[in-house]
Amino acid sequence: MTHRAHSRRPTRRHGLALPFSLVALLAVIAPPAAQAQPVGQPTDTTDTTTRLSIEARGSVTAAPDRLVATFAAERTAPAAAAAQRAVNTMIHGAVSTTAAFHDVTTTIGQYEMDHTGDPASTTWTARQTLTLNAATANTAAVFDLAGRLQTSGLALTGFDWQLADETRTRLQREASHRAIASLRDRADDIAQAMGLKVRHFATLSVSEDGYAPRPVMMMARMAKVDPQATAQDQTVSAVASATVVLAP
Repeated sequence: MTHRAHSRRPTRRHGLALPFSLVALLAVIAPPAAQAQPVGQPTDTTDTTTRLSIEARGSVTAAPDRLVATFAAERTAPAAAAAQRAVNTMIHGAVSTTAAFHDVTTTIGQYEMDHTGDPASTTWTARQTLTLNAATANTAAVFDLAGRLQTSGLALTGFDWQLADETRTRLQREASHRAIASLRDRADDIAQAMGLKVRHFATLSVSEDGYAPRPVMMMARMAKVDPQATAQDQTVSAVASATVVLAP
């Protein structure tokens, strides 16, 4: 019996065998597998801060250092030119009167012209203002001038105690500082009442609280100035608003 020898073909394996050194390097640089979070244990993201919105006011009171008197020259005529000439004459005379008072500043205001009536019988009214401004040390001079101008036909329309611009700016800054200090005190008090502490101020704004000159009196046309009028203190205020972050 004849025996045939059968040769076995080698099995072909697909893929490349990696050298041991390269396998070791990949093991070092490969990121570790992400660890799974245990089920039922969420991350705590609770915010323990409290936001508080508050505001506070600060005020400063001071004696005025300026006195301002406002007058109006007004005349009516059938023709616009006639009314204008009459007002010009009044203002020219008033300026000549005030020129002798060197400590009083005179300002001529805007000129106005108006007409009333039907086209056949129009009446024109011309009007112009004049303002006296002086330091309170020269109050007597302003009263003297006011009387003279009213006698010449001008109407007194306003008489105010005021603060000079530089004085008001200084007082406004002081009022702002007081408002902020009061705001901090309020924040601390509220935080303490809640068992918390002030962490920081998230927002802060400071605004002027409507300063206005204080009028002495408003005179009717041709009324006389009261020589006994005295200066009244002026108040300058500021308001501070903030959002404060409180925490345990």
